Amino acid sequence: MAHDELRLARSWGAPRAIGVAVRTVGALADGADSIEHLREAVTELAGASAELEHAHALVDLGAALRRANSRRDARPHLREGVELACRCGATALVTRGNAELAATGARPRSVMLTGRDELTVSERRVAQLAAGGLTNRDIAQNLFVTVKTVELHLSRSYRKLDITSRKELEETMLAPSGAS
Repeated sequence: MAHDELRLARSWGAPRAIGVAVRTVGALADGADSIEHLREAVTELAGASAELEHAHALVDLGAALRRANSRRDARPHLREGVELACRCGATALVTRGNAELAATGARPRSVMLTGRDELTVSERRVAQLAAGGLTNRDIAQNLFVTVKTVELHLSRSYRKLDITSRKELEETMLAPSGAS
């Protein structure tokens, strides 16, 4: 079935579909065949605007290389896969990639969140509403919390984002995702 999916994906010519299908074939193959398919998947997905799938392919390739005793070759793929998975918020994949990194003898990547990624879900929600122009009282009513809770979330958000004003909050929260 995986080979049929790959044949169909190649006929469509969509890089994401091809990358996912090649990754599946690579995951089911053994040894050198697995590595060859996973390298192709990484290449296909690199330019496919499919970051999570690309992260999966990188971690799968790194794991296959580690199993083939190419630990040194595995590390850069695993590190890149973990970094990309971290940016996507794929914590299970980050954990798996870090375990594979540790199995190569490398130090697992510590997850350092910065900018908007460092905010909790509640802090992000409050910060987005504040950036959208709502007052603390409006935010509290909207979220069914106290004004004090809103103030706490905002003060933590300001500290994590290293900002001091609502204007800076607006610029930070409304900027494109890669800009924070």
